[in-house]
Amino acid sequence: MRTVYSLTATVLLSSLALSQGQLPLPAYSSTYTSSSGTRGLYFQAPVAFEVTGLSVPDEQKTGTHNVTVYVMKSVMSGGSQTATPVFTSYGTSSAKQIPCSIKVAKGEYFVVLGCAGDASSQKNSYGAGGFKSNVLGQPITMTRVYTNSNMITQKGAGSFYTSANTSTSSIGRVEIFVKGQAPLPPAADATTFGAKSANKGTALPYLPIAEFSRTYSISSQVRGFWFQAPTNFTVIGFNVPNEQKVSQQVVAFYTFAKDPGGSITPTAADLKFFTPTPVKSDQVIKPAAPIQVAKGEWVAVLGAAYDPTLTTPIYHNSYSASSMNMQVLGKPFTAKRLTTGNLLSQKGLGGLGFASSGNCARVEIYVTGQTGFPVFIAPDLATTALPVTGTTAKLDLVANIDKTTVGVIFGSTQRLPNPVKTPFGDLLISPMTWGSFVIPTGTGELQLPIPQDKAFYLLKLQFQGLTIAPSTSTYGMTNGVEWTIGGRAQ
Repeated sequence: MRTVYSLTATVLLSSLALSQGQLPLPAYSSTYTSSSGTRGLYFQAPVAFEVTGLSVPDEQKTGTHNVTVYVMKSVMSGGSQTATPVFTSYGTSSAKQIPCSIKVAKGEYFVVLGCAGDASSQKNSYGAGGFKSNVLGQPITMTRVYTNSNMITQKGAGSFYTSANTSTSSIGRVEIFVKGQAPLPPAADATTFGAKSANKGTALPYLPIAEFSRTYSISSQVRGFWFQAPTNFTVIGFNVPNEQKVSQQVVAFYTFAKDPGGSITPTAADLKFFTPTPVKSDQVIKPAAPIQVAKGEWVAVLGAAYDPTLTTPIYHNSYSASSMNMQVLGKPFTAKRLTTGNLLSQKGLGGLGFASSGNCARVEIYVTGQTGFPVFIAPDLATTALPVTGTTAKLDLVANIDKTTVGVIFGSTQRLPNPVKTPFGDLLISPMTWGSFVIPTGTGELQLPIPQDKAFYLLKLQFQGLTIAPSTSTYGMTNGVEWTIGGRAQ
């Protein structure tokens, strides 16, 4: 059972303001990746202004960013149109702001498309649409604009679609720097550091999957993998890797007596396990009865982490780099890419695509008798709400270790230069300045109200969790989490 705890911040730091002329943006929500689609935002100017710089957030660390800007007398609210760009920049380093001088008159529309990456893999930084911002102190609403004409290869000459000004669909975030704009407060941040650890190994009987490559995030598609069973085996559980640290997961598991070929629409008899309602992430989902798989059957599994908190919920697929070389009960096989549409709305019975190559979505399949992968399991600590002044920041401790009965979150103002071995795992933060906060069940949320005070800006706090399973004498230490307190979430 998850329990919520709260405490009051007591640490003070001198105020430090960062002078910026950037228009406020919504917080990052997800990355939309496409080979042809670019997203952005538009708004009507309530006052004349001059844009002096542009930058696209590069959460996926591609190293480059690209922008196309239009200034228009009018736009179609919910329609497709073309226009001549007033400014373009493609393939420049995302480490640097793109300088420009774009003058916009009162009443004109400023339209910008922007992505990180290149023409073959455009990374769009999504945030909430219909966002209330300001330019030179005057209110504006940032609304979605998009193109599927490949902005980079078309050099902005393709058609684009401006959503209705009442739309709340996600915008593609582009940082817009305006001459004379009041500086933004520093952004809050949360990062992880160090490795989680445990005092003893716990054999996890799941099939060895390839290393994580990247996350494919989308509202309408789920991915997985398929293979032909090299031997008989029994499935006893599933878990989806949760790199995005969202709250839920979904899984579907199928077996087929005959080769399904390149595609098939499964029957209810083919669908051996399904989560019609998303279940809690970071835990093994156990079927009501073990699932028997016979040698020679074709096996297919779909799974994604699931974020229900957005206006349009998002599936986060944990991608491998390519097909995966795996083994079950010592018998090797190659797993290949599996695709489907919206798994939940199709109730697990939508069409399946059996590809011969490409990224697989990683799903842990737990099998009776499988041994040795991995050697250790340890608890996780993650930020679920950023440390923004005037809000409540949150940490989530997940025990992971069976029979855990108690957990503790430690807080400090310093990291250790190197991990220190302890009987409980590796200590990552200084023990000299910490506070400790008990999570009785070992899994739960810690809430930390951050005062509405500029004196807290840029204060750094370090956290690490400990979980204890007394009946098995198993102890685990989480990764470290570092918070930087700020005045905004993005």
